[in-house]
Formats: sequence, structure tokens, C-alpha cells
Amino acid sequence: VIRWGREEVIQRLREEAQKQGWDEVINVRLETAMIRKSSNASNRKDKGAAMEYLIYGTGIRLSPINIQLSSA
Repeated sequence: VIRWGREEVIQRLREEAQKQGWDEVINVRLETAMIRKSSNASNRKDKGAAMEYLIYGTGIRLSPINIQLSSA
């Protein structure tokens, strides 16, 4: 589950970067936190767990942007 979640957030970061016009994402940071642990108690039916993922990075453009400078 942790590996699947990691792959999912990385893919979502790439897709969001492309939507915003970035060619690549560098300096990617990924943090995870267990927000609900699974219960081992036999009297509880709730045996699920929940993870929280936080991912961020810096979007870059590989091709230069044409900038026209006006002469004064």
C-alpha cells in the first residue's frame, strides 16, 4: 500500500506539472505519515489503516522562452 501510494502521488505531481506548462520537476520531496493505525484488537472490526502523502518539487522548463527586449 505504501509503495502504491508513493507511485500514485509522483504520477499526480507529474500530471499537474504538465498541466501548468512545466517540462520536468526537480528537487522532489515526499513525506508520509500514518494518520490511522490498523487495530490488532480482536473485538474491533476496524482493521484498516490510513496514510497521508505530501509531495512537492520545483517545476522547470527545458526549452528557453523567447523574450524580446525593446531597445530604448
